[in-house]
Amino acid sequence: MHEVPAVYQVSSASISQELHIVLVKGRWDLLHIFERFNKLRNIYDQCSIGVTIGSIREVEWKYPSKGLYYDLNNSLENRYYDGTLQLLIDLNIKERPLALFIDSFDEYMNKLATSFPPSAIDKSSIALNTFWITDLINEKTYVDEEPDDYSVFAHELGHILLDDSHEMGIESNLMHSNLSLLSGEVTQKQCSIMRDRISKESIKPLN
Repeated sequence: MHEVPAVYQVSSASISQELHIVLVKGRWDLLHIFERFNKLRNIYDQCSIGVTIGSIREVEWKYPSKGLYYDLNNSLENRYYDGTLQLLIDLNIKERPLALFIDSFDEYMNKLATSFPPSAIDKSSIALNTFWITDLINEKTYVDEEPDDYSVFAHELGHILLDDSHEMGIESNLMHSNLSLLSGEVTQKQCSIMRDRISKESIKPLN
């Protein structure tokens, strides 16, 4: 366990969401995560939503990071277990939302990040309300394309807090499906939905 700096444990906002973090030992470090968390906080400030960190765990998994599969349905051949589920089982962490920072999914998956809100997964799944961010977002080819005010961290948490997929309209915002229309802007509707879900305490630890 890493000590969470006091500044990240509290929020002055009237509505606040606690987040738990797992760092799978590899190329990520706490400095990069805190930098991205600060950016995430600034984005959610638009909605008067505070985000705090409840815990930070750093783990060394017994399988290599390439064993982490994005495909939760195990639809690809010759995969005897789903690495993402196995890691969550091994961790046995009940708190949600849970953000996991990893080097990559397996060598066949160049996915940058992904989330598993209730609308996307079976409600009994151990992966419920988890989201995964890979070190691919730190590569220059991606950083050069990413809008300056946008945050993958904030975007993936947005899927959990909204319990929804991507925006498909013409308005540039945090949750858009098109990279060219991604930004750090959060729409009034998105703010309203997230505030309502947080205030109703709809995101709870697993049983």
